[in-house]
Formats: sequence, C-alpha cells, structure tokens
Amino acid sequence: MGLGFLASGLIQVGLAAVVILRPHPLAYYGVIALNVALIVLYAAHVVIGLPLTPAAQGGFTLGPTEAVDAVSLAAQASELMGVALAFALLHLPGHDSILCPARQTKQPAGG
Repeated sequence: MGLGFLASGLIQVGLAAVVILRPHPLAYYGVIALNVALIVLYAAHVVIGLPLTPAAQGGFTLGPTEAVDAVSLAAQASELMGVALAFALLHLPGHDSILCPARQTKQPAGG
C-alpha cells in the first residue's frame, strides 16, 4: 500500500503543478478522477479490507479493515473539497471545457 500512497501523492503534486502553471480542463478532470478513486479505495478499505491477496485455493483473501478516525475523515474531506474545487474551476467564466467549448462572440461588422 505504501507504493500506492507514494504514486497517488506524486500524481497529485503533478496535477497541482499543471493546474497552477498551465490550467487545462483535462487537468481538472484528472484531479476529480484521482480524488474520487482515492475516496472509493478508502471506502473499500473500511468496508471489505485491502489489500486483496491471492489465496492458495484461488481467488483472493481480504485484508484487515480500517477503523474510521478523525484523521481519515479529514483526509476524505480534503479529497471531496478537491473534487468540488476542480468542478468549480471547470465552470468559471472564460475557462474552456471539453464538454462545453468556449462560445465565440461575434464582432460587429466594421468595428
């Protein structure tokens, strides 16, 4: 699980750099997708336990579940805020979106 935390942290730092230096709708969608995936993984860890390890008879054996505590809730709240902020930035006036391209304003003739 340590490598997963390292990978997700590095991806978050990379996405933050892209959002700051060269904002692009795909970067915002990346933030949303990563944070939603982390929330889902956390929920799976609390409910069924992770990691899944191969069983000798075939299939997988579930790992131990995790208790919900204040630190975990704060982490999930920050990930939800990241999702909300990315959605808000996607819909700011003047920001293009893959789903809603920028509107072309017509220039009056001769001016």
